Amino acid sequence: MTLQRSARTAWREATLAFVVARGCVLGAFAVSRLVVDHLGVRGVGRLHVEQGLMTWDATYYWSIAHHGYGGSPADAVRFFPLYPLLGWLGGLPLGGHEAVPLLVIGNGAALVALVVLFRLVEDQFGDSDLARRSIWCLALFPAAGIMAFGYSESLALLLSVVALWAARRGRWWWSAGAALALGLTRPVGVLVVVLVVAELWRQRETLRGHPSRLVGAGAALLAPIVGTLGYLLWIGSRFGNWLAPLDEQRKLRGAFRDPFTRLWDAAYDTVTSSRVDVFNLAFALLLIAALVVLVLRRAPWGWVAFAAANLIVALSAEVFTSVGRYGLVAFPFAVGFATLLRRREHETAWLVLSGGAMVAYVVLTFIGGQVP
Repeated sequence: MTLQRSARTAWREATLAFVVARGCVLGAFAVSRLVVDHLGVRGVGRLHVEQGLMTWDATYYWSIAHHGYGGSPADAVRFFPLYPLLGWLGGLPLGGHEAVPLLVIGNGAALVALVVLFRLVEDQFGDSDLARRSIWCLALFPAAGIMAFGYSESLALLLSVVALWAARRGRWWWSAGAALALGLTRPVGVLVVVLVVAELWRQRETLRGHPSRLVGAGAALLAPIVGTLGYLLWIGSRFGNWLAPLDEQRKLRGAFRDPFTRLWDAAYDTVTSSRVDVFNLAFALLLIAALVVLVLRRAPWGWVAFAAANLIVALSAEVFTSVGRYGLVAFPFAVGFATLLRRREHETAWLVLSGGAMVAYVVLTFIGGQVP
């Protein structure tokens, strides 16, 4: 497939997947509104529906964009600055209405991320149909509805795939820029260093003969660490405690737990007593299955390590939440799902099931039944 034809195909498939996913979210919102209005739901459930796509963590991003960290709740420091900063900049010509640019940036990043992921998978595996299936699996993953909300996941996903895409083409300074931005977007953005290390190793012979490229590659390796540390040091200078974002995150998620025993505890509790972890347990099992597929199908070791690192971080906390969102940014999981769907009927069945689960999950998110 020529580059021009590949680009057209990527945009066509990404746009279609994007529109279908947004249709699912719109349908979920309509159902949520009916539930709230006709079943008399009050309190938190009604509040989330009234807040629309700017609910849950999106309220923090809006607060930071509108008031800054100083005028936001103390625990807002756990949200890294790039996404709300872009929202603030976008809100300047709108008279301070930051919700609009936050949603535009998030949804625009989601669309472009699907396009780049298509090109990345096609380039890595030489399989345009696998690339197509991968972006559909990601767009309709049950937790992917959150990419329509005012969350930073879409931006983080875009920066992750761009960092790897640029590195694969030897455009190390572009990769460094994306990796630096990723370090300023999410605390786990620093894990992109795994992908950069893998590309450094793959291109080691080429880099030896080009000192200038080696410098750029070194910059790409350090960039996500610099971005993360830069934010932490700024917080320290502003509020007197550079570990405040990590401390606030620890208050929410609890102390470090061995991910294997935490997963076992969630499974045991779900079977015997509490159902509070059922959704995150289901997400964890799906992601583990996708990781196994990546290993068995001999996906690049950097992709496997990146996915595994994100999964371990998601599972290694006392409070077992948002596992699905962690899986979204770790894009190799989508490739793992897509690898199994070689037959059209299997693909169709999976996407219908997954899209239906996304609608249900978003409904629960709106009515307060599940923390996204």
